[in-house]
Parts: sequence; C-alpha cells; structure tokens
Amino acid sequence: MLLRKKTEMGSSIFIQVQFIATPENRSKVELFESHWLAEPGVDQVVIRHERTHAGQTVRHDQYQNREELRQPCRYRWESVVIMQDGTVVPCCKDFDAKAPPGNAFEQDLGEIWNGDVVQSMHRSHIDTNYDAVSLCANCSGWQGEPVFPAKETEERVRGFAQLKNSFRDEPRHMKVWE
Repeated sequence: MLLRKKTEMGSSIFIQVQFIATPENRSKVELFESHWLAEPGVDQVVIRHERTHAGQTVRHDQYQNREELRQPCRYRWESVVIMQDGTVVPCCKDFDAKAPPGNAFEQDLGEIWNGDVVQSMHRSHIDTNYDAVSLCANCSGWQGEPVFPAKETEERVRGFAQLKNSFRDEPRHMKVWE
C-alpha cells in the first residue's frame, strides 16, 4: 500500500526495507532480495545480522567485546520514532517505550526534539557516557556501525542533522554482515 501510494503521489519519501538475518532464516535472504529489488518504489534493500535491540533480546552469535571502539549512535540524530499512540521514543530499538521524551499528539515534534530530555541523550552520546541512557547502556547495535577515529566523532555527530537529505546517495542494496 505504501509503495503504491508513493508511486501514485509521485512522492520522494525514502523507503528502505530490511531483512534481519538469523540462523533460522538465512536461506531466505536471496528470495527477500530478489522480491524487494524488483518492487517499484523501494529505494534501498538492506540485509543485516540480528542484534540485541538495546540489550532487550538475546543474540545467537554475540559480538566479542569491542567497547573501546564504541561511538555515538547515528540513530540518536537521524531519526524520530513515533508509536501508534503518539509516544515518541528516542530509538527504533525502544519498542516498549521505556525512554519516551514526549508524545507527538500532545507536543510539537520540534519541542520534543529540541527539549531537555532528547538533548541530554544526545550530549551523553557525544560525551561517550552511554550508561546515562538506560536504553543505550546494554545496546549492541553500535557494533555493526563503521568506526571512526575519536577526534572525528563529534564532528561526525554534528553532521548527522544534515544527513536527512543525503539518503539518496546511499547504495540501493547493502549487505551488512557485521
């Protein structure tokens, strides 16, 4: 339905579909890829390993500890997630709304995004104080992200706000086998 509406309306909304590969479904990766790459309106197909969703689930083949390489999470800056009841959550991994900074039905999104709660979360990431945000403390999602030298991290984080319009430059198909 979303793809059809995008085409009908001539919308430029960016649509990415993802497949989370697990030991149980790896045999379906090629079928998923071929289906979605042929679908008009899909801008990007991404294949990923499973993750722990901020420590809320168990992963079959946990990453070895690489805490010294951890950097601010890009999702803190490049996305806003709104639940069906309007609850705004700081991350797509907060599926139980454990750390909601506001409600889009009751507040302006700009007020929430620029408010003290979200800004404090951003600052904790810039300061590499991930334990300050309980949701982030046990997250392993960062382990699949590119690693940058520490001196470039804050500059990179500041650039996240400008990324929203650059998604079209990403490859249409990516496999992220962390």
